[in-house]
Formats: sequence, structure tokens, C-alpha cells
Amino acid sequence: MTADRPKSSSNLANELQMLFSHLSHDNEDFVQAVSCLLRRAPSVVLYKQQQIDDITTFCCRNIPENVKSVFSVDRTFNLSSLSVTVTTVTRKVVRNTTHEAPIFVGPMMLHGHGKFPTNLHFFSTL
Repeated sequence: MTADRPKSSSNLANELQMLFSHLSHDNEDFVQAVSCLLRRAPSVVLYKQQQIDDITTFCCRNIPENVKSVFSVDRTFNLSSLSVTVTTVTRKVVRNTTHEAPIFVGPMMLHGHGKFPTNLHFFSTL
């Protein structure tokens, strides 16, 4: 553990406070939103602006067919008590060795459940 990384805590309130502090740092741009609503599990939206730019560049309607990519959402991976919703962009280029298209990870969300309000928050933030 390095000196510049905060220690992990098993206390949810401390973990959320740590996330909130990342929102105010000028050099932190991966944590985009933390949502804490009454009677709902907290959620955290994570992405870099470059990931949004890639989605806009490669997945919009005005892109030529030979470079257009597929934007996918894999709704939930369970990581202990948390779930992760991951987006990916599959480009229409092909690797010489495998003859498969590379897959790039896009924005993601850590959350307690995959209910509609949580997903709405995620896609509204994007």
C-alpha cells in the first residue's frame, strides 16, 4: 500500500466519504458520480472522458459502416455484495493473429442492485 492511497475500510460510510472526496479533486476524473438515495443502495459511475469520446466517435449513426462499432451493456457482474454493470465497445477492426475484433471497456457502474432507477441514473450520467 502506498502512502498516497487511502486505507480501505469495512465501514460503508467511510468508503462513501472517500468516494465523495475523489469527486472534488482536480486530478481525479474516473469517479464521475456517486448516488446515495433514501432506501436505495449507493451506486458509483466510473469512466474517463476518452471512453465517452470513443463511444461518440465509433458508435454514432453518422459513422461510415467500415468503422462503426457495437456498444454493448453487460448488466451485472456480482462482486461479493456489489454488482458491476460494464459497457464495451467492439471495433470493426480485426486482429491478424486471432481474426477477432478487439473489445474496449467503456463506462461502468458499481451498485447494490440492477433495478430501473439505478440503471436510469447510470445512463443519465453518461
